[in-house]
Amino acid sequence: MATKKTKKNVSDFQSALLSNTPFIKQADEPQNEANNTLIDPDLLLKIKALAQYEKTTESLLINKALTHFLRLKGLELEAALKQFKS
Repeated sequence: MATKKTKKNVSDFQSALLSNTPFIKQADEPQNEANNTLIDPDLLLKIKALAQYEKTTESLLINKALTHFLRLKGLELEAALKQFKS
């Protein structure tokens, strides 16, 4: 019996390389782009627990954390620019 070959495109290979999983055994189910993130599984578990505790969604909690992080980095950037101009 001949095996049926499926045609792969560039995005299939790119997602396989980024996922650190073997391409041949990769599941054929479609992935949502929003869920195609690189978050440590242990950290994701903590985010889920904290979101339940705060009675909010995981995505809202992640967005709040990123906003806070970027605000802090913005302050560091301003300090670095002042020091650079001196």
